[in-house]
Amino acid sequence: MLGHGFCGSWRNVVPLAKKLSARGTVYVFDFRGHGASEGLTTLGNLEALDVHAVVELARAECGPSARIITVGASMGGIAVLREASYYGSSDAVVSISAPAEWMGQQARARVLGMLVTSKLGRAVARRFFRTRVEPTWMSPPPPLELVADITIPMLIVHGATDPFVNPRQAQLLHDASGDRAFLRVISDYGHAEAGFDERVVDLIDREIASLSLV
Repeated sequence: MLGHGFCGSWRNVVPLAKKLSARGTVYVFDFRGHGASEGLTTLGNLEALDVHAVVELARAECGPSARIITVGASMGGIAVLREASYYGSSDAVVSISAPAEWMGQQARARVLGMLVTSKLGRAVARRFFRTRVEPTWMSPPPPLELVADITIPMLIVHGATDPFVNPRQAQLLHDASGDRAFLRVISDYGHAEAGFDERVVDLIDREIASLSLV
């Protein structure tokens, strides 16, 4: 299942969704506050509830024996980690281009961090990103504090040339997992679904196929 959110577009998500569909049913959805979904985006916090709802739907429709893997990029990467930490309702989790910490990122991500965590910044994001943003920052724990509680197989994917989130953040997530997570840093790959091309999609698909055997 793939959640579509803040940093990408449907056009970017489609190649990976199509690739994964060769292995089974794929659920692709808009997070709250995006596209056709109602509500306000909390940029990775309450989006864990959206992920959990789709996992429950997949369980109901695909049967109890189905192996369900949650996949999210950027904000979606935060959401799937949070869902795995709080609920652990899927069989494996794949987080792509997610930060470990809220601040201390690349220059572009620091700007995004200010947009996310301040009332004024969120007002700007609502206007210029055309996304319905919750005006109050809820101060949720950063992903770095979530991964130690995740007991299902976990894959951390990051681009070596990510202009927003430094690849060191992926290493921090891996280390915080107690080396239980698989870490894959892909050369010449940027940020989230915006960087998906045939090569990157094929690499992610192969890594997910390996993860599903764990």
